[in-house]
Amino acid sequence: MGIKVASVKLFINDSEDIFKSDFICEIKYFEDIETIDNILSIKNWEDYYRFQGLYSLFLEGDGIEIIKKDNIIYRIDTTDSFILSSLFISYLAYDFNKFGVNVKEFVERKIMDIAKLSYDTTILQWEAYKKVFLKKHDSKYLKYFLEPFYLLDTIEDEFIEEIISNLNYFYPNIVGDYYREFFKNLRGYVKEFLNEC
Repeated sequence: MGIKVASVKLFINDSEDIFKSDFICEIKYFEDIETIDNILSIKNWEDYYRFQGLYSLFLEGDGIEIIKKDNIIYRIDTTDSFILSSLFISYLAYDFNKFGVNVKEFVERKIMDIAKLSYDTTILQWEAYKKVFLKKHDSKYLKYFLEPFYLLDTIEDEFIEEIISNLNYFYPNIVGDYYREFFKNLRGYVKEFLNEC
């Protein structure tokens, strides 16, 4: 979707190479980065607003992390993606009954419930994000904020299926089912949201 990704050092140690997982990657493991002191000095300043739109689109709740290298900003995210928490994924390993309920089956049902998204909650959340954005920033930047919403429809189904296929190598198939359902519902809600903008 046009968002730049910063280079990460996978092996860092004074004496030997030790793998550093991107899941727990700290800012010091990025190559030659700086924190942002002045948005006006950034070459790709429009991305600052696109990052906020992307954050809103996927209903993230952990904040936006942005770093700078050579006056270009990059978005990073070192925690969970989308709404599906790693907590749910970890419980998929528990294929036994507890209090008469199969834990794995219960979690699978909950995961698919989350994928359905709540129409009212989702649209209201986006409206709230947009309202906060317009309160903090000039309305001329709104087009950059909304750009990820428009770009979502340009992602081909085959590409999403390819990602899901890759996920299924590492995670139970329910995770792929979740993302398939999540994107289907998200696209439908985005169209309605953009019609109201």
